Amino acid sequence: MNEVERLTEELSRAVKESSVYAAYTEAYRALSQYPGLLRETNELRRENFKLQNSEDIEGMFDRVESFRKRYAELRKHQAVNDFLKAELCLSRMIQSIGNSIVSEIDFDMSFLEDCDGR
Repeated sequence: MNEVERLTEELSRAVKESSVYAAYTEAYRALSQYPGLLRETNELRRENFKLQNSEDIEGMFDRVESFRKRYAELRKHQAVNDFLKAELCLSRMIQSIGNSIVSEIDFDMSFLEDCDGR
């Protein structure tokens, strides 16, 4: 095993031992006690992903508005709300790790910039 693989395993272990990951796994366990809510939550998460990555703008306002209403209704359930908060924290932590790595190495990501230079 090379050093990068070893350190990756160490980082993975540190993430798994973090309070953020513990909160996520506990929130997921609690939500799993309600299979219907878990299913609805997963459907909404999938829909959110599709909306964020869709290039089809026709009817987007209506789709987003429908999503927003369903999302607000589902978040009224404490188990769903707790899980989505914990998931967001874990996602931000993982994103921060990725951003830190990319910022420290010479990895050209300029292709992601808009044509106007943003």
